[in-house]
Amino acid sequence: MHRLTSFICILSLFFSGCAPHYHVVRLSKGMDEKGTIVNYYALTRNGVVIPEYVIDEQGNYPASKEEAEKRFAERKNSLDETVKKKYVLPPNTPYEIQRNAVGVGLLAVSPIVVPLDLLTNSYREKKSGVKLSQSKYFESAFEEPVPHDPKLKDELSQNT
Repeated sequence: MHRLTSFICILSLFFSGCAPHYHVVRLSKGMDEKGTIVNYYALTRNGVVIPEYVIDEQGNYPASKEEAEKRFAERKNSLDETVKKKYVLPPNTPYEIQRNAVGVGLLAVSPIVVPLDLLTNSYREKKSGVKLSQSKYFESAFEEPVPHDPKLKDELSQNT
């Protein structure tokens, strides 16, 4: 039991590094210039949307994950300090520990939940013809379902 506890502690420390977690998320749906409905993507840092990383000169969000990732790669180094000064961001280590704890918890119950989910999905599939994927279960383990809006540091100092 002692070895298992030590292993879990070492594993959690390993996966909960001090680096910030960046993730491209679907922000909203909208219409492009041609009138077709498209998804718009943003980038989050520890679950907080940071618009400066991905918006273009006109203030538009990209319509693809690839474009968002490309814009982020181009701008990350030049904007990192500005973003830290401008926004209130959650600390990296507590964010990662919480995120990984949820993931480990979902992984621990997955031997029970996944087979039950497969059975209910097969029943639903026979009844309605719609097939659902297990990937959503594990995706939710490590990604926040809804990103948070950023809070400006100036806003906080004016309210207090």
